[in-house]
Amino acid sequence: MMGESTYFLGEIQIKEDFAEIEQNYPLGVIKIKVMLKNPTFAIIAVTAYLIIFVAMTRLYPDPSLLFAMYSLSPLLVIWMVYTIIRYGHYDGPELREDQEWGYEKI
Repeated sequence: MMGESTYFLGEIQIKEDFAEIEQNYPLGVIKIKVMLKNPTFAIIAVTAYLIIFVAMTRLYPDPSLLFAMYSLSPLLVIWMVYTIIRYGHYDGPELREDQEWGYEKI
C-alpha cells in the first residue's frame, strides 16, 4: 500500500500511515516520533541522562544547572515508564489458570 511504512524497532512493530503526516512534517520529525515509541531507546536515553547528571555533580557542580537537570528527571522517568508499558513486548511464559503471580518461597 502506498504511503504506509513498517518499522521494526527491537521487539516492536510500529505501523504508521505517512500520507497525512508527510504533508505537515519533514521525514526527520517522523523518524523522531517513531524513535520515541521505542522502549529500548527510552531506557538507554534515561540511563545516559542519569549518568551525565551524576558526572555533572562531580565535575561541574553548577547549582542552577543541576537543579534544572534534577527537575527534568521525573518527566523523563515518567516518559520511560509510559513507553515501556504502552509499547513494550513481553516474551515470558504466561501463567496457567491455577497459578498466581508472586514470589516463590525457597
